[in-house]
Amino acid sequence: MDTLHLDLIGGRIRVTGDSPRIREGVLGAVPLLACAPFDAPPDLAYDFRTLAPGESIPDFSTYRSEAGSAAQDFEFLRKGSERWVVVGGRSAARFALDEGSVRVSVHRDHLEDPWTIGHRLFFLPLLEWMRCRGLYPLHGSSFLAGGRGVVVCGPSGVGKSTATLAAIAAGCPFAADDTLFAMRKGETIVLRPFPEPVKVGAETARFFPELRDRLRSIGPKYLLSEEALPPPGRVSEVVPDVLLFPEIADRERSRFDPLTGEEAMVRLLPQSVLPSDRDQVEAHIEILADLVRQAPAYRLRFGRDPRDLPSRIAGLAPGTSRIA
Repeated sequence: MDTLHLDLIGGRIRVTGDSPRIREGVLGAVPLLACAPFDAPPDLAYDFRTLAPGESIPDFSTYRSEAGSAAQDFEFLRKGSERWVVVGGRSAARFALDEGSVRVSVHRDHLEDPWTIGHRLFFLPLLEWMRCRGLYPLHGSSFLAGGRGVVVCGPSGVGKSTATLAAIAAGCPFAADDTLFAMRKGETIVLRPFPEPVKVGAETARFFPELRDRLRSIGPKYLLSEEALPPPGRVSEVVPDVLLFPEIADRERSRFDPLTGEEAMVRLLPQSVLPSDRDQVEAHIEILADLVRQAPAYRLRFGRDPRDLPSRIAGLAPGTSRIA
């Protein structure tokens, strides 16, 4: 494969591998990050290698597991300064973040699975690298409504992208569709968006016919072109003022119910905090707790009025713009 050069929030990432399938998997996870080669050394370098027939990943019986959940299809392992992400017991990524290197061994079965390559073997070490730099992932979409920063959090299928597409259709500045990074700027928590395209299902696209000619079909989802984003395009940093946790409800009109900080954290943590070293997990939880203290949280019970959402959301946190 050709070498991939990627830029992510000021960091230079280089990816090399021995198969074009590697490129397909990585670009499937980060489709908007490909860039021209850089002259300076990379901050983080990946080296993907396909396991030979009969070859297997190392024996991890002496390593300590940081898995966190038996329901996950991957496992974090650690021994001393050595960290691994192991997928299905067959493929593994070893990362030494102090050296800025990730070495990935890919089983031939996983070579035919671009999602595992991109979202597990590439993306999980990347998230850990970001946390080491003080940027903590948050699973959510974000836009500005009435000049205020809105974050919509929750698992897939609850309406994050519906709220985001409604905001885009209303001309609200857009930040992120699925992943943000929380960081501290003085006493304030700010969010940096992961640059990925807006993806929506057919049911969501049906509500916004004016955007239909700007949506491209990719399997069961539709992709919104970057050119379709309201001016000035993707916002690079947002100060969050409102947290929304949507759920689908059989209602004509959407409803907003205030949540306590504890209720917001119960909803936020499972979607954002991955298993890792105890210090990293504690720091991640702490910054999300400060985020919840900074921005009031609401449960959004989705009705059949998505077009009204941006104006109603703006009314939850009136004020002047807080784009960082």
